[in-house]
Amino acid sequence: MSEIPYATGPGDADEVVVEGPRLPWRTSVRMTGAEAVPVLSVTPGEDGGRIESVIRVDDLEAMRSTAAGASGTSVCIAGTGDACAGRRNGAEAVPAR
Repeated sequence: MSEIPYATGPGDADEVVVEGPRLPWRTSVRMTGAEAVPVLSVTPGEDGGRIESVIRVDDLEAMRSTAAGASGTSVCIAGTGDACAGRRNGAEAVPAR
């Protein structure tokens, strides 16, 4: 896997791209405003395999997605602004079992 992009707020300006992540990968962010929507996108990459991505809101799983193969993409979009604003939002990507 070469990168993991995730959004911390509205628009492309609030996208973070983690280059060369090691699995398992995790991060936590606090989002604010009505447009606070956690988004996580993970693609296994050239080596393929299976990967799971998870978004948590206040430590509760809000969305889980699995991708398989070199071009498979796991996309998680959790809740809408009011459900996620001001809460602890976490994202993780792990090898799928």
